[in-house]
Amino acid sequence: MKILIDKYGRKIDYLRISVTDRCNLSCIYCIPKCGVLQAIEEEMLSIKEIVSFVKVAASHGIRKIKITGGEPLLRKDIAALVSCITEIDSIMDISMTTNGVLIKKFASELKRAGLKRLNISLDSLCSDKYKEITKYGELKDVLTGIERAMELGFSQIKVNTVIIRDINLDEILDFVHFSTETGIAVRFIEYMPTKNSLDGYAKKFVSADEMRFLCNEAYSLLPAAVDGNGPAKYYVIPGTNGTIGFISPLSCKFCSDCNRIRLTSDGRLVSCLYTQEWVDIKNSLRKGPDIDEVTELLFSAIASKPASHSLIVEDRQMDFCSMMRIGG
Repeated sequence: MKILIDKYGRKIDYLRISVTDRCNLSCIYCIPKCGVLQAIEEEMLSIKEIVSFVKVAASHGIRKIKITGGEPLLRKDIAALVSCITEIDSIMDISMTTNGVLIKKFASELKRAGLKRLNISLDSLCSDKYKEITKYGELKDVLTGIERAMELGFSQIKVNTVIIRDINLDEILDFVHFSTETGIAVRFIEYMPTKNSLDGYAKKFVSADEMRFLCNEAYSLLPAAVDGNGPAKYYVIPGTNGTIGFISPLSCKFCSDCNRIRLTSDGRLVSCLYTQEWVDIKNSLRKGPDIDEVTELLFSAIASKPASHSLIVEDRQMDFCSMMRIGG
């Protein structure tokens, strides 16, 4: 078996699958004012096509799967997809990133299907501010969904929070308290530049170091190891069940340890979240699939993986439509 190793010696064992580019929210840092041109349903990969690719990828060392979107729970067949991936023996871990609005409705079905872990995007604990950030969301739906997931005993639940100055930086200690009260790990993420976030971006950006300083002033943070696939650096709050993490794609790149590749909902393999290059595998999956051809395309995508991302605020920004389709 030929293992997926890129030209910089990084072993690729983690696949993120965006199952849709549709979303039931319109977050201020994600959806542009002009809207997003969504892929038509016929252009999206079917369950059969996704599973066919996962089997090929798993035969070459992919062991961890993260299902993303858009909002993955908008796909009616999402639980069936989870179940099919779970049946692939060499896949050791399957998780999902969701905005949490529909978790209460689908949590039980997803748990039965074999989903092990949940990452829930939540940028405010204030209902009015949450509505302002998401446009269509109701905070209570996410919080009741988290409660339901905890009741069902998912092996791990994490909350992802993008911190933006003058919007939710003042809530950072509220999120730390939320972690100490629930035992759920909260991960603070640096605000990333996209074509929808350029106005005043520099004034809105908060580095992971500043976030950590604010948290450490109120709590004595202790470094901790937390199971998972992500690049977060974790800390525990002594005397509590609280755990917080910091993800710093701008201030402190973690590219040297990157072990992932991404599959978009319309069949593109993307080797880096911030690249403008991809390998189209949809046609190969739809005509058979031809396993040898799909394998060749997979290795071609790995070969194109850059040493590090080129996310530079001054002259290059992540394309928002790609961000929606790649799944962050």
